[in-house]
Amino acid sequence: MAHTVASTSSYQESGSILFIMDEPPLAQLLGIVVHDIVPDIQVEICHSQEDAMYSLERSSYLLAITSAECATTNDFRLLHQARNYQSSMPLIAAVPETERCDVWKMVHHGVFDLLPNPPSQLQVMKSIHRALSHNELLCNLASTHRAIEQIMQYEDTVRTRMNNGSHDAQRIMQELALRFEATKARLTESADRLSRHVEEIRTETQCRAVRTLSTRRI
Repeated sequence: MAHTVASTSSYQESGSILFIMDEPPLAQLLGIVVHDIVPDIQVEICHSQEDAMYSLERSSYLLAITSAECATTNDFRLLHQARNYQSSMPLIAAVPETERCDVWKMVHHGVFDLLPNPPSQLQVMKSIHRALSHNELLCNLASTHRAIEQIMQYEDTVRTRMNNGSHDAQRIMQELALRFEATKARLTESADRLSRHVEEIRTETQCRAVRTLSTRRI
């Protein structure tokens, strides 16, 4: 079962990081590194796919870091289930330099970033910061979409009152409708921009990680 190695107050969304490791020394090392980087964050460790999927189903996480072994076992079952339970959660895989595995295939199945195993503190820090930046953009994108939906509801209300009101009321409502339309256009443009930025971060992160690991294996 998962157990906590560091319990703290809160960090951003009061979330936590899940380690999915069949190597206790690596999990402990990463726990120490993460605690040094972001001390106000909770870390949980699972030592098997089964425990990890149980935790993913019951709790939400800012991100997860898994060993390559846990990520690829049973035809990438962990990666598939992680997408089902928490589709937007960044999942980072630690890949030993001596281990033969298709890193592109791991990316194809949903890995957000790849780390060498063992990683340096700087590598872990950069990977976590990229994942949290990705989360923040997704949060902003979701808020923008909610604002667009609210504007559309207001527009429906305004149209109804335009049809039922007096001439003056219709004129005022028409002005409001134009303002709502302009606001919706700005929000839609912002949402498109955020969506592109999210995809850019994910693509750049994956390409950089694959390129780095592939170079070291030559």
